[in-house]
Amino acid sequence: MKYLLSLVLLFVSIHAHSQIIIKEHLTSKIQDLKKTVITISDVEVDKIGKISLRINMKHNNWADLIVSLVAPNKEVFKLVNRTKRGEGKLRIQLTEKSAVLANIATVSARGDWQVVIEDRKKRNEGSVTYIYLKVQNFSQETPDRTSEPSPNYTDNSNRDEQIPPEAGDMSAAECSRKWQAYLANNDIAAKFDRMKFLCDGVLKRKLLNMMKAQHRTTGYRAARQYMFSKLDNISGEVCGVYTQECVRTKGIPTNSKMNCEHTWPKSKGAGSAPAKFDLHHLFPTKSDINSTRSSFPFCEVKQQSKGRGGSLLGKGRGNKTCFEPRNDHKGDVARGMLYFSIRYGMKIDKDQEFYFKKWNLQDSVNRHEKSRNIGIKQYQGNSNPFVEMPELVQFISNF
Repeated sequence: MKYLLSLVLLFVSIHAHSQIIIKEHLTSKIQDLKKTVITISDVEVDKIGKISLRINMKHNNWADLIVSLVAPNKEVFKLVNRTKRGEGKLRIQLTEKSAVLANIATVSARGDWQVVIEDRKKRNEGSVTYIYLKVQNFSQETPDRTSEPSPNYTDNSNRDEQIPPEAGDMSAAECSRKWQAYLANNDIAAKFDRMKFLCDGVLKRKLLNMMKAQHRTTGYRAARQYMFSKLDNISGEVCGVYTQECVRTKGIPTNSKMNCEHTWPKSKGAGSAPAKFDLHHLFPTKSDINSTRSSFPFCEVKQQSKGRGGSLLGKGRGNKTCFEPRNDHKGDVARGMLYFSIRYGMKIDKDQEFYFKKWNLQDSVNRHEKSRNIGIKQYQGNSNPFVEMPELVQFISNF
C-alpha cells in the first residue's frame, strides 16, 4: 500500500548552511506483508551533511518491521530492524561519521525521498502517526541569489543610486513630477515610504530586496496542496481562473479535471526552484483551457480561434498567436507577471508590458486578490507589492 502525502518543506538559510525540515501528523495503516511508503516531495538540498529521522509508530511486533530510506535515485538504505513491542518512537540520526550517511552522501539529495516501512509477517497490526525528517546541507558554496531567500531586508540605497539608467528610463525630473502628483492625492503605506521618489532601476532593486526578504521555498507539491486545499478553496470548491468552471476537492485534484497554471510559463523561465512553486504566479485552471493557453504570450485577441468562459486564443498584434484571459483575471495576470519579472530578473516583451500596464489599471485589485496575497504571504513569507500598491507600476518604465 502506498500513501503519497503532501508534506510542507521549510527552507532555512543559515550562513553557508541550509536545512530542510519536514514535520507531518498522519495516520498510515501498516498492513500485513505489505509496504507502507511515505513520499517526501521536492527536497531542495544539494549535498547532505546530516540527516535526522523520527517516526512515531504503533505496532504489536516491531521485530517484523524493516524501515528504509530511499533516495531520489532509488538507492535503498536500510535503517533499522527493531525488536520491541507496543507504541514507541523510532529515532535515527545519521551524521558525518555514519556509515549509512557515507553512502547516502554519494547520491543526489534533490528530488523525492521515501520512508518505507515493511511488515514481513501475518497477524500484525500497526500505524504511523507522526514523521519528522531533517536534512542539512553543509555545502560551502555561495548561495544562488536568484533561488535562495534573503533572511533579512536590508537598505541598499547607497548602492542602488549608482545603478546606470537603461534606455527608455525616465529622467530624474520626470520621476520627481510623477511622485509629486501621486503624493498630492494619495497616502502611502509605511512599508513603501522608503521608495518615494525612486523610479526604474533603483525602484526595481528596492522591490527585489522586499520580495526576497523572508521568501521561504516550499516545494512544488506542497505549494499546490496549499493552493487547492486552502488558498483558492472556498467551502470545498475551487474555480479555474480562465473560465470560472469549478470542481469539488479537498486537495490536489486529478490532472484531467484541474491543474496548476504557471502564469509565467515553466518553459520560459519558471521551471526551477523557487520560481516553479512561487504562488504569486500560480493559479488553478481547468486542464483543457490550461493546455489551450500553453506557453503563448498574453494579449488582446483580434482574431479568435478558440475560446471559453471569457478567455480567448487567437491572433493579436503582428498576427502572432496569443492568449487573452477573461476580464476579471486580467489585473491578476498583470500583477503576477510584473512581480515575476522583478523577483527573478526576467524581461517582459514590449507588447505584453503594454497590456499588463493597461490591465493593471482596468482590472483593479479586489478583495479576493488582497486576501489571496495575504494567504500567500502567510505561507511562503513574502507578498506581491503590486497587489499592495498597484500604483508602483507607473514609476517603472521598462520591465
